[in-house]
Amino acid sequence: MDKKQLVIVYVIATVIVALVVGVVIVSDTTPRLTKNEVLKVKNNIYTLDELEKFMNISKEADGDIEKSLTEEEMETIYSNFIQSKIYAAAADSKKISFPSGEATSAQAEYDSKAEIFEAHGITSGDYMRYAEDNYKMTTLKNNFSAYYDLPEDLYNEFKNSYSGDDLKSYSFRTMRFYYEEPESGESGDVEPKVNESGEVVEDRRKDVIRAKAEAALVEVNNGGDFEKIAEEHADGRYTIHNNGLLYLNGNLEYAIGPTLESKLGSIDLYNKVKALNAGEVTEIVHDEEGTSFLFTKLESVEDGFVGEADKEVREELLMQIQESIILEEVKYEENMSALIQFMYN
Repeated sequence: MDKKQLVIVYVIATVIVALVVGVVIVSDTTPRLTKNEVLKVKNNIYTLDELEKFMNISKEADGDIEKSLTEEEMETIYSNFIQSKIYAAAADSKKISFPSGEATSAQAEYDSKAEIFEAHGITSGDYMRYAEDNYKMTTLKNNFSAYYDLPEDLYNEFKNSYSGDDLKSYSFRTMRFYYEEPESGESGDVEPKVNESGEVVEDRRKDVIRAKAEAALVEVNNGGDFEKIAEEHADGRYTIHNNGLLYLNGNLEYAIGPTLESKLGSIDLYNKVKALNAGEVTEIVHDEEGTSFLFTKLESVEDGFVGEADKEVREELLMQIQESIILEEVKYEENMSALIQFMYN
C-alpha cells in the first residue's frame, strides 16, 4: 500500500472510529428486553421467533431450508437480521417504500414455495416482511448518496491531506485487449478457436492481440471515436468504483490524483497518463497481471478536485462510512441472552 492509499485509509478509519464511539452510546446491549425479545429498533421489538423465521427464509434463499448451520453461519444470520431491521428503519425515515410490483413478485415467490415455508411456520406475512426489509435495505445501500450527505469535515480532512500535483481531476478512456498464453509447463502456442467448419472464430495468441491493439491505437490517433472502436475491437475491463467494480469498455472515466492509479489498474499506464496533455493518447502497455494490452486517452485534466471526479470520490468516502452513519442515526438495543438461546438451543 503506497503513501497516498495509506492517507485515504487513515482518514476514513479516523472518522469511522469517531462514529463507532457514538454508536456505543446509542446502542445498548444490556438485557432490558424479555428473554424472547432479540432486538429493539426505535420503537419496534423483534422476537426470537422472528429471528428464526428470518434464518429459515435466508436458508431457503440459499437453496436449502433444512441445512444445518455452523456457529459462524448462525452469527452471520444474526448480524444480517440486525442489519436488515436497522436499514429498514433508516429507509422508512427516508420515505423509501416497497413498490407494488416488488410486492407482487415476492408474493408469487412465496406462493411457489408455500408448502416448504408453511412446514416451518412461515406465513405469507412473514415472507413479505422479509422481502420488504430486504428491498428497503438494498435500495438505501445502493443509492446512499441520494439520501445522505458526506460530512464536510471528513471531506475537508481528506482533501487537505493532498497538495501539489495530487490536487488534480482527470477524465479518460481506456481500452483493454486480453490475450492467452500456454499453461505453465506447456510448450508451443495457444491454438485459435475454430467452428465446425474449421473457420477461426477467436484467436487470442499474444502476437495476434498485440497487432489488434496496435491497429485500434492507429484508428484512435487518426481521430476515430474511442468508445466505438473499443466496442468493436477491445475487451471490457473492470475498474474500481465506490465499494465495488464497474465493467466498462472505452467509456469515459473520472479520477482525482490520489485515485488515478487504482482506477487505471496499472502503474505503467498511470505514469504514462500523468505525462500526457489533454487529448493525447498513451502508447500500449501491459497490465500488471501480464494478461492484457492497454492504452488510455486523456480527455481532460483540471486543477483541484472538481466535477465528476470530485463527485465520485465523495461517493466513495460516503460508501466507506455508510453503516456508521446509519448506526449513529438509528437507536437500537440487543438482548444477548436471546442471542445465546438462538445460537445454542
